[in-house]
Amino acid sequence: MIGAIRTGLTAMLQALKVFAFRHFYRFSSARSWRGQVGPAPFTDMQVPAAGGTIGARLYPNSQG
Repeated sequence: MIGAIRTGLTAMLQALKVFAFRHFYRFSSARSWRGQVGPAPFTDMQVPAAGGTIGARLYPNSQG
């Protein structure tokens, strides 16, 4: 009996965690797509290639 109650509560907690995660992800993605998050910093650069140069962007990472 206790095991059945524990299993039921665990399932409900898991469903609640999934619900919260999905809504957080949906909200943060929508906010990002609507332009609430600023553009990432980058540096324009030219990469040498066989036929000339290729334009590229270099994005810094958080680890330097």
